Amino acid sequence: KPLVEVIGVEPINAASFTEALKHGKPVVTKMKPTLADVANAYSVASRYVDRVVQVNERMILLSVLRLVEEEKITIEGAGATGLAAVLSGALDDLKGKKVCIVLCGGNIDITVLGRVIDRGLACDCRLVKVKATVPDRPGGLAELTADIAATGASVKEITHDRTFLDNDISRVVIGIMLEVADSAHAEKMLSTLQQKEDYALQLDGASEDALRLLRSKKPQATQLLNLHVKRPMEKYRAEVARLQNEGAVAATTTPESK
Repeated sequence: KPLVEVIGVEPINAASFTEALKHGKPVVTKMKPTLADVANAYSVASRYVDRVVQVNERMILLSVLRLVEEEKITIEGAGATGLAAVLSGALDDLKGKKVCIVLCGGNIDITVLGRVIDRGLACDCRLVKVKATVPDRPGGLAELTADIAATGASVKEITHDRTFLDNDISRVVIGIMLEVADSAHAEKMLSTLQQKEDYALQLDGASEDALRLLRSKKPQATQLLNLHVKRPMEKYRAEVARLQNEGAVAATTTPESK
């Protein structure tokens, strides 16, 4: 259909198709590690793609996480880049239009998927790291964890640092990884604990960056997806059920049973 706009999406770390379009042919492109492995199909895709947008690794991670969590679909990084473009806000000009996101490929190793989920939760500020200073005495850590529990956050990991410090020798820096409901919960937890000046609590750099990015892109990054994923077998079964109800067929065989 000439009226259908075809939009290509590729990772910023491997923008080979964009470079090929600039030069009118495939060219050697400097690549960085990416979750979305790419294959430059310039000779075919260049005839049909109207424009190309790029997405960063953070949005690819979030997209894989959203699909697993909301749609119960396991999609590899490259297959989730279309959703990443929507969530990132790069395609806001499509609001109000009919948009089809192609979700393709489940070629992702189970151990990689586990890391992707953890990294995605960190990008979504549902796993956060904080540092706090407490008295290096029995009960000091217990007081901190009790205050954390009162905010509804769950402690996932704790580390102590008594050596590489420049503060009071009688105090210890505690590094804590916390699980929270969402970025709003993280901010409320931080606000509550930072009122206790004795802790000198602060976010880890990566968690601080993630929270700042979510604040700037909150509508796209944190909303629950309202996707209608069309699965071929579901469409097939629905048609068979309709025909059976109308008495057009007495029995049928699905493709899986052949």
